[in-house]
Amino acid sequence: MRKEMQGREQRPLADSKNSFAMFGKESISEARFCQDALMLSRVLPNHTYVLNFTDDRYLFSVGFLAAILRKQTVLLPGDKTATTKNKLKEKYPDSYDLTTLLCSLHEKNKNPCPDADNYLTISQFNIPDAQVVAIPFTSGSTGEPMPHPKAWGHLRASVDRISERLALPNNTTMISTVPAQHMYGLELSVLLPMFKRGVLSPLKPFYPQDIQQALEEVGTAKALVTTPIHLRALLSSKLNLPRLDAIISATAPLTVEMACEAEKRFETQVTEVYGCTEAGSLATRRPVQNKYWRWFRGVEIKKDEPLKIMADYLPNPLVLSDRIRSLNDGTFELTGRMEDLINIAGKRTSLAGMNHCLLSIDGVQDGAFAFQNTGVEQIERLIALVVAPDKSEEIIMSELRNQLDPVFLPRKIVKLVSIPRTESGKLTKKALSLWLKDLEE
Repeated sequence: MRKEMQGREQRPLADSKNSFAMFGKESISEARFCQDALMLSRVLPNHTYVLNFTDDRYLFSVGFLAAILRKQTVLLPGDKTATTKNKLKEKYPDSYDLTTLLCSLHEKNKNPCPDADNYLTISQFNIPDAQVVAIPFTSGSTGEPMPHPKAWGHLRASVDRISERLALPNNTTMISTVPAQHMYGLELSVLLPMFKRGVLSPLKPFYPQDIQQALEEVGTAKALVTTPIHLRALLSSKLNLPRLDAIISATAPLTVEMACEAEKRFETQVTEVYGCTEAGSLATRRPVQNKYWRWFRGVEIKKDEPLKIMADYLPNPLVLSDRIRSLNDGTFELTGRMEDLINIAGKRTSLAGMNHCLLSIDGVQDGAFAFQNTGVEQIERLIALVVAPDKSEEIIMSELRNQLDPVFLPRKIVKLVSIPRTESGKLTKKALSLWLKDLEE
């Protein structure tokens, strides 16, 4: 598909106001995107489920819509490891991997479909709201990844609320460091262009230089969809950064200090999104102005035990894994996750709060607290994993003493080159347990 696009007449960047996507400086219309998806859908094998691991966001989107048109459901796991793929094949035997087929199938069918012009917009495909089109899986940060089927109408309504709250300029190019297979990345970088006329960028930049280049190549309105981990690396790089229309962050708490620096460096506003795989995006806040979150239109909290979230587009109330303090004006404060509360010597705190203290130390590029089994009795001891090339363990410990109660200080600090996070910046229990096992050995 890349070769075919490169062989077409190159349209100037200025034509992007009616674009669905940009490929380099080429503007790809919604009609062209629909044509690509329709052509691909007609040659897909007959299966119920689809795996789509491509990093190219345009190819992913073509495959995503093509599978939907064939009434197939796209599986969206939290990682792309061989182990995950094998487990999915076992659990969903009537599935196939579309990744390697996306380009090869299209290469065999370069001629336009004779009736493709009848489908000028995605809405004209008349996809039923009740059709289950995707099954994203939780990241595994709190245990085994769990599937959460999504209907087309749910995704469309959720993105409608996101677009309404963000109020981005028309035809904003969405540049995302988050993979399309992640619920947050899917909503902001794929579905927003599909439903709300944002412009899709096929790139998934990771390193600061890649992000800088991707941003500078866009000559129109642009937004960066990212995570605190990627944003921290970008701000630490000291690169000259272009002005942005918006920065959107999710998947982990964003410090006020980082948000302030990003707003100053990018001459923009930073919006933090709260959500979960189970329900999608649910609320936003601007950290530099307010620590409280505001729910999207139609979203309500049911103050039962456990807390449940309700929305007019969700089929059933969903149990939240976060601890929330609701205010009378409809806003709320996040006070941690249910499972990250720790109790030592009768004193309680949260791992999220401790991680915030660790990451606030100047020179700490990444860090996380964890429990490690020690000795024959397998007693759990609190340790701190830290990426800080120019900071000694002694200085880090001294800084922590100024912020934490002595009972919560780590028994030791382990300096690493990197922390085993997912592409969306999360530290899964599985990855952490495997790493700690290697450390013990």
